[in-house]
Amino acid sequence: MALVLVLSNSTARMPNGESIITTESGYNDGLREVLSLTHDGVANFNVGEELDQRQKDDIHRAIKIMDNMNSFRPSEAAGFFEVGLLNYIVGDSDTAKERIQQALNNAQLTPNLKTKMEQANLEGVIADSYHILALIAFDHQDYDSALKEVIASLTYVTTNHLSRPNIYVARARIEVQLKQNDLAQKDLDSAFAMDPLCPQAKKLNNFLHH
Repeated sequence: MALVLVLSNSTARMPNGESIITTESGYNDGLREVLSLTHDGVANFNVGEELDQRQKDDIHRAIKIMDNMNSFRPSEAAGFFEVGLLNYIVGDSDTAKERIQQALNNAQLTPNLKTKMEQANLEGVIADSYHILALIAFDHQDYDSALKEVIASLTYVTTNHLSRPNIYVARARIEVQLKQNDLAQKDLDSAFAMDPLCPQAKKLNNFLHH
Protein backbone atom coordinates (compact mmCIF):
# COMPACT_ATOMS: atom_id res chain seq x y z
CA MET A 1 0.00 0.00 0.00
CA ALA A 2 1.44 3.37 -0.98
CA LEU A 3 2.05 5.96 1.73
CA VAL A 4 -0.26 8.93 1.25
CA LEU A 5 1.32 12.26 2.08
CA VAL A 6 -0.75 15.25 3.13
CA LEU A 7 0.97 18.49 2.16
CA SER A 8 0.44 21.52 4.37
CA ASN A 9 2.49 24.69 4.04
CA SER A 10 5.04 22.73 2.00
CA THR A 11 5.60 20.26 4.88
CA ALA A 12 5.10 16.58 4.15
CA ARG A 13 2.77 14.99 6.69
CA MET A 14 1.47 11.54 7.57
CA PRO A 15 -2.27 10.84 7.13
CA ASN A 16 -2.57 11.28 10.92
CA GLY A 17 -1.32 14.87 10.61
CA GLU A 18 2.16 14.30 12.01
CA SER A 19 5.12 15.76 10.15
CA ILE A 20 7.13 13.15 8.28
CA ILE A 21 10.37 12.27 10.11
CA THR A 22 13.29 12.48 7.71
CA THR A 23 16.34 12.74 10.02
CA GLU A 24 17.85 10.97 13.01
CA SER A 25 17.47 14.14 15.06
CA GLY A 26 13.77 14.24 14.21
CA TYR A 27 13.47 10.61 15.29
CA ASN A 28 15.21 11.32 18.58
CA ASP A 29 12.98 14.33 19.20
CA GLY A 30 9.95 12.09 18.65
CA LEU A 31 11.33 9.48 21.01
CA ARG A 32 11.81 12.02 23.79
CA GLU A 33 8.25 13.27 23.35
CA VAL A 34 6.86 9.73 23.37
CA LEU A 35 8.71 8.89 26.59
CA SER A 36 7.37 12.03 28.22
CA LEU A 37 3.80 11.44 27.07
CA THR A 38 3.65 7.77 28.06
CA HIS A 39 5.61 7.65 31.31
CA ASP A 40 2.68 7.86 33.72
CA GLY A 41 0.26 5.75 31.69
CA VAL A 42 2.69 2.90 31.09
CA ALA A 43 3.68 2.97 34.77
CA ASN A 44 0.03 2.55 35.76
CA PHE A 45 -0.40 -0.27 33.25
CA ASN A 46 2.64 -2.12 34.58
CA VAL A 47 1.19 -2.23 38.10
CA GLY A 48 -2.32 -3.08 36.93
CA GLU A 49 -3.91 0.31 37.62
CA GLU A 50 -6.49 2.10 35.47
CA LEU A 51 -5.37 5.08 33.41
CA ASP A 52 -7.04 8.44 33.79
CA GLN A 53 -8.33 10.35 30.76
CA ARG A 54 -5.26 12.58 30.49
CA GLN A 55 -2.99 9.55 30.38
CA LYS A 56 -5.14 7.94 27.69
CA ASP A 57 -5.12 11.14 25.62
CA ASP A 58 -1.34 11.37 25.97
CA ILE A 59 -0.92 7.79 24.79
CA HIS A 60 -3.16 8.38 21.76
CA ARG A 61 -0.92 11.35 20.89
CA ALA A 62 2.18 9.20 21.40
CA ILE A 63 0.80 6.49 19.11
CA LYS A 64 0.62 8.97 16.22
CA ILE A 65 4.24 9.97 16.84
CA MET A 66 5.37 6.34 17.10
CA ASP A 67 3.66 5.41 13.83
CA ASN A 68 5.61 8.24 12.22
CA MET A 69 8.85 7.05 13.82
CA ASN A 70 8.25 3.52 12.57
CA SER A 71 7.81 4.85 9.04
CA PHE A 72 11.33 6.28 9.36
CA ARG A 73 12.73 2.99 10.74
CA PRO A 74 10.43 0.34 9.28
CA SER A 75 12.75 -2.62 9.90
CA GLU A 76 13.24 -2.20 13.65
CA ALA A 77 11.45 -4.50 16.09
CA ALA A 78 11.40 -2.32 19.20
CA GLY A 79 9.41 0.56 17.73
CA PHE A 80 6.63 -1.68 16.47
CA PHE A 81 6.44 -3.45 19.83
CA GLU A 82 6.22 -0.13 21.67
CA VAL A 83 3.37 1.20 19.52
CA GLY A 84 1.64 -2.17 19.79
CA LEU A 85 1.89 -1.97 23.56
CA LEU A 86 0.46 1.55 23.55
CA ASN A 87 -2.46 0.49 21.39
CA TYR A 88 -3.17 -2.40 23.75
CA ILE A 89 -3.08 -0.11 26.79
CA VAL A 90 -5.80 2.13 25.31
CA GLY A 91 -7.95 -0.83 24.27
CA ASP A 92 -7.22 -1.25 20.55
CA SER A 93 -6.29 -4.94 20.60
CA ASP A 94 -6.60 -5.44 16.84
CA THR A 95 -4.04 -2.75 16.00
CA ALA A 96 -1.89 -3.88 18.90
CA LYS A 97 -1.76 -7.43 17.57
CA GLU A 98 -0.92 -6.20 14.07
CA ARG A 99 1.92 -3.98 15.26
CA ILE A 100 3.34 -6.62 17.60
CA GLN A 101 3.30 -9.24 14.86
CA GLN A 102 5.29 -6.79 12.74
CA ALA A 103 7.75 -6.45 15.61
CA LEU A 104 8.22 -10.22 15.71
CA ASN A 105 8.60 -10.35 11.93
CA ASN A 106 11.25 -7.63 12.08
CA ALA A 107 13.03 -9.43 14.92
CA GLN A 108 13.29 -12.59 12.80
CA LEU A 109 14.84 -10.60 9.97
CA THR A 110 17.34 -8.79 12.22
CA PRO A 111 20.92 -9.76 11.29
CA ASN A 112 23.32 -11.12 13.87
CA LEU A 113 23.96 -8.41 16.43
CA LYS A 114 27.45 -7.34 17.41
CA THR A 115 27.14 -7.19 21.19
CA LYS A 116 25.56 -9.32 23.89
CA MET A 117 23.62 -6.27 25.10
CA GLU A 118 22.09 -5.73 21.65
CA GLN A 119 21.08 -9.40 21.51
CA ALA A 120 19.63 -9.24 25.03
CA ASN A 121 17.63 -6.13 24.13
CA LEU A 122 16.21 -7.85 21.03
CA GLU A 123 15.28 -10.95 23.04
CA GLY A 124 13.59 -8.64 25.55
CA VAL A 125 11.47 -7.16 22.76
CA ILE A 126 10.52 -10.67 21.61
CA ALA A 127 9.63 -11.74 25.16
CA ASP A 128 7.51 -8.64 25.73
CA SER A 129 5.82 -9.09 22.34
CA TYR A 130 4.68 -12.61 23.17
CA HIS A 131 3.60 -11.37 26.61
CA ILE A 132 1.22 -8.81 25.12
CA LEU A 133 -0.08 -11.36 22.60
CA ALA A 134 -0.84 -13.60 25.59
CA LEU A 135 -2.77 -10.78 27.27
CA ILE A 136 -4.77 -10.18 24.08
CA ALA A 137 -5.67 -13.87 23.82
CA PHE A 138 -6.58 -13.90 27.52
CA ASP A 139 -8.90 -10.93 27.05
CA HIS A 140 -10.66 -12.90 24.31
CA GLN A 141 -10.94 -15.88 26.68
CA ASP A 142 -8.74 -17.96 24.38
CA TYR A 143 -6.77 -19.44 27.27
CA ASP A 144 -5.03 -22.16 25.28
CA SER A 145 -3.57 -19.60 22.88
CA ALA A 146 -2.73 -17.30 25.77
CA LEU A 147 -0.79 -20.09 27.46
CA LYS A 148 1.09 -20.81 24.24
CA GLU A 149 2.08 -17.15 23.87
CA VAL A 150 3.20 -16.76 27.48
CA ILE A 151 5.32 -19.90 27.28
CA ALA A 152 6.98 -18.42 24.18
CA SER A 153 7.58 -15.22 26.14
CA LEU A 154 9.29 -17.11 28.96
CA THR A 155 11.52 -18.84 26.40
CA TYR A 156 13.09 -15.50 25.52
CA VAL A 157 12.93 -13.57 28.78
CA THR A 158 16.27 -13.03 30.53
CA THR A 159 16.93 -13.30 34.26
CA ASN A 160 17.10 -9.54 34.87
CA HIS A 161 14.32 -8.52 32.46
CA LEU A 162 12.04 -5.97 34.13
CA SER A 163 8.82 -7.54 32.84
CA ARG A 164 9.75 -11.05 34.03
CA PRO A 165 7.60 -11.06 37.23
CA ASN A 166 4.52 -9.85 35.31
CA ILE A 167 5.00 -12.57 32.70
CA TYR A 168 4.81 -15.19 35.44
CA VAL A 169 1.70 -13.45 36.77
CA ALA A 170 0.20 -13.59 33.27
CA ARG A 171 0.72 -17.35 33.20
CA ALA A 172 -0.74 -17.66 36.69
CA ARG A 173 -3.88 -15.80 35.58
CA ILE A 174 -4.29 -18.23 32.70
CA GLU A 175 -3.79 -21.19 35.03
CA VAL A 176 -6.50 -19.88 37.35
CA GLN A 177 -8.93 -19.84 34.42
CA LEU A 178 -7.89 -23.39 33.54
CA LYS A 179 -8.59 -24.47 37.17
CA GLN A 180 -4.89 -25.11 37.78
CA ASN A 181 -4.56 -23.15 41.00
CA ASP A 182 -1.57 -25.13 42.28
CA LEU A 183 0.41 -24.21 39.18
CA ALA A 184 -0.81 -20.63 39.45
CA GLN A 185 0.50 -20.41 43.01
CA LYS A 186 3.90 -21.69 41.91
CA ASP A 187 4.09 -18.99 39.25
CA LEU A 188 3.06 -16.35 41.79
CA ASP A 189 5.77 -17.60 44.13
CA SER A 190 8.26 -17.23 41.27
CA ALA A 191 7.05 -13.67 40.64
CA PHE A 192 7.42 -12.78 44.33
CA ALA A 193 10.91 -14.30 44.39
CA MET A 194 11.88 -11.86 41.62
CA ASP A 195 9.96 -8.90 43.04
CA PRO A 196 8.53 -9.26 46.58
CA LEU A 197 6.45 -6.11 46.02
CA CYS A 198 5.09 -7.05 42.56
CA PRO A 199 1.65 -5.31 42.51
CA GLN A 200 0.09 -7.63 39.94
CA ALA A 201 1.22 -10.71 41.85
CA LYS A 202 -0.21 -9.29 45.08
CA LYS A 203 -3.60 -8.72 43.47
CA LEU A 204 -3.86 -12.22 42.06
CA ASN A 205 -2.54 -13.76 45.27
CA ASN A 206 -5.21 -11.92 47.27
CA PHE A 207 -7.85 -13.20 44.85
CA LEU A 208 -6.69 -16.79 45.29
CA HIS A 209 -6.69 -16.64 49.09
CA HIS A 210 -9.87 -14.69 49.81
